Amino acid sequence: YETIAVYVEEERVSQRLLEKTKLRLKLTNIPDRIEGYDISNTQGTNPVGSMVVFTKGKPESSSYRKFKIKGGNTPDDFSMMNELLSRRLSNESLGPMPDLIVVDGGKGQLAVANRILSEKSYKEIDVISIAKERKRPDKALTDRIYITGRKNPLALKKNSPILFLIGRVRDEAHRFALTYHRKLRSRLKK
Repeated sequence: YETIAVYVEEERVSQRLLEKTKLRLKLTNIPDRIEGYDISNTQGTNPVGSMVVFTKGKPESSSYRKFKIKGGNTPDDFSMMNELLSRRLSNESLGPMPDLIVVDGGKGQLAVANRILSEKSYKEIDVISIAKERKRPDKALTDRIYITGRKNPLALKKNSPILFLIGRVRDEAHRFALTYHRKLRSRLKK
């Protein structure tokens, strides 16, 4: 019974975190299904993208997907993100549509994601972007969260559980894309 009680308490904590995330990020929905996206390439060559899925705040690795970017070898992150999101949103066999999309990057990546959602008429899906602050010698790097309709990034404390969750989604998308990119590069060297 103790194990069940711990599980139930973890679920309650997860649900409260998702509800707080909805309020703080001004989302349309509670983000029960979060998809994170990232691009990996070497100066535009062998570009790949990743999609990671978090359900109820926890990674669901069986739903992760890798994409070879077909748009050519160009270091244009915006067009690569455009292709990645377009392919995902056009393919419902990749799982149910997310409540929240998290893209790695700043305002530009957020604008690309918003444009794709608008073109595909997915108005009910929320989207945010998360980027590391530019390196400043006098400060430690912090994550910045960009929200649609807001000029400046959202200020969250470094120890914020919301920032931790969104950062974790971004970091997992980055790790998954980078691992796939390295694997492709090593195959090409052989």
